[in-house]
Amino acid sequence: MIFTLTPNPCLDRYIYLDELKPNDTTRVNKTKDYRAGKGIDVFRAIKELDGSSVAISFLG
Repeated sequence: MIFTLTPNPCLDRYIYLDELKPNDTTRVNKTKDYRAGKGIDVFRAIKELDGSSVAISFLG
């Protein structure tokens, strides 16, 4: 078992849209939130390789 420590996790947000026009209103089709941070990314890589891992973080 591998423990990963992420003292500063973040949340990435992907925004999907058809086109981006300058100086115009942007209409978003879909958004997706993605947990990130170095420790979270290592945790995800270990899981992809069929390993066992636990992600530890401080949440406020």
